[in-house]
Amino acid sequence: MAYNKSKFVESAQKLLNQGKVAQAIAEYQQILKYEPKDQVTLMTIGELYIRQGETFQAIDYFERLAQIFVGDGFLTKAIAVYKRIAKLAPEEIRPLERLADLYVQQGVMSEARPLFLQLAEIHLKNNRQPEAVSLLKKLLLAEPDNLRIQIRLADLYQAMGQSPEAIETYVSAAQRALARADVSPEFGQAARIRRIREHGGFDVARPRVGR
Repeated sequence: MAYNKSKFVESAQKLLNQGKVAQAIAEYQQILKYEPKDQVTLMTIGELYIRQGETFQAIDYFERLAQIFVGDGFLTKAIAVYKRIAKLAPEEIRPLERLADLYVQQGVMSEARPLFLQLAEIHLKNNRQPEAVSLLKKLLLAEPDNLRIQIRLADLYQAMGQSPEAIETYVSAAQRALARADVSPEFGQAARIRRIREHGGFDVARPRVGR
């Protein structure tokens, strides 16, 4: 039997009018067997699953839709979808990670930076320091001149007992500060480095990674 999209849509609409949401979803899923990248159908199924209270199934379809938008270069549309996913599953980290990465691709650091910092803080609160380090390093790749982030990364290295990495990062931040004549008290790396070398570490609490 030849594929006829309109028949599946009509059947799904009739089922919806009868309140048979699960059966309507099944009809829309038939469309995806022939057109797996049909954006309207993916969105429709996601919305219907939300109506059913099946959030995780909805997220699966929204995620597929977002990936299609990214693949097609429609980053703004992908961001809108991931924002929706983040609201549906506020405890999930992955949507926030994807949002941060997409904002970096767009060059919108005013949106990306708070997300990276929020994610790093979540990891720190859950004793996942290596993941927090990875996020701060990723943020620095996008903003290599951000001295505050560089210092927070160095502080985190020191809190983890990684003195060589802490010293290297403090020195790099100090060099950047000198290059732009930034003599703010926050950038007093020389004293920090001296204390690391003399005492083998600081007595530091878990560093915050705020702006």
